[in-house]
Amino acid sequence: MYCKNCGNKLDSETNYCDKCGKKVEKEEQKVYCTYCGKKINESDVICPFCLKKVKSKSLINFDFQTKILLILSFLVPFMGLIFYVILKDKNNEEAKEIFNYTLYGFIFWLFFKIIF
Repeated sequence: MYCKNCGNKLDSETNYCDKCGKKVEKEEQKVYCTYCGKKINESDVICPFCLKKVKSKSLINFDFQTKILLILSFLVPFMGLIFYVILKDKNNEEAKEIFNYTLYGFIFWLFFKIIF
């Protein structure tokens, strides 16, 4: 993210530019409704156009490192619990998704053990 006033590179959690001191106006990231395809805000729970509940964040929206953590959490649920404990204070949404994949992985391996 860059300051619109002076072009200085900013951290994503900064409220004021370090160089010029101007307040940073944060833009909400735009995503598309999975039903009607129109642009909506990332924080929208219900699409304002078709009034359907918007699906939660999918694997496509995560960065590469998070995708790797999610896959490892599914394949090795114990590692997923470790990742969850480490990330739960830093990035709550990412930690929740890792916990979900850990849970899915645990259930998958449980059924796999029972069947075979």
